[in-house]
Formats: sequence, structure tokens, C-alpha cells
Amino acid sequence: MLRDQFLTEKMGECWHEFPSGLISGQYCIHCGKKLRNLDFSTWEGFGKLWTWAKEQEWWEKFLKKITYFNLRNEWVDYISPDCFADAVAEYLKYKK
Repeated sequence: MLRDQFLTEKMGECWHEFPSGLISGQYCIHCGKKLRNLDFSTWEGFGKLWTWAKEQEWWEKFLKKITYFNLRNEWVDYISPDCFADAVAEYLKYKK
């Protein structure tokens, strides 16, 4: 399972799959919608993940983990869409 698929499903959203594997002009075989999957490597995806994560019961614990890393001067890494998505996925126990 891909990181973005893992996070999308944790957010309670559909990971869209299409009959031919192509997105253009096709409908998802799961939800019937004609949408693209979330891409957490983009700033748009970062914003959606950030907004969702802030509302979760584990957010404060996650922040403490990031704060721990801040003390080691690694916090800047989390301002990147990919690094933030990786950190959230790792916290939620994503297995590559």
C-alpha cells in the first residue's frame, strides 16, 4: 500500500481506483466518483492532511513527538509536504 493511499484511508476517504487504471474520463470502481487521489507531496495535500490531523485525538501526542525533534533542530524538515506526510504516516504505523 502506498503512503498516500494509507493516509487517505486513515482520513476516511476513498482511494480511487479506475477500471483501466487511467483517471481521465473514468469513474472510481469504489465510490463511483470522477476524482483524483490526494497527493500529499503537494501543498494542497499538506493543507488537507494538516487540517485533518489537527482534529484527531492523537494530535497533541504527535506534536510532542515533533517538539522532541525540534530540540534536535530537525523541525524544519516537517515544513515540507513529503516530510510531514511521512511523519504522520509513521506515527500512524504505516508499513512500507
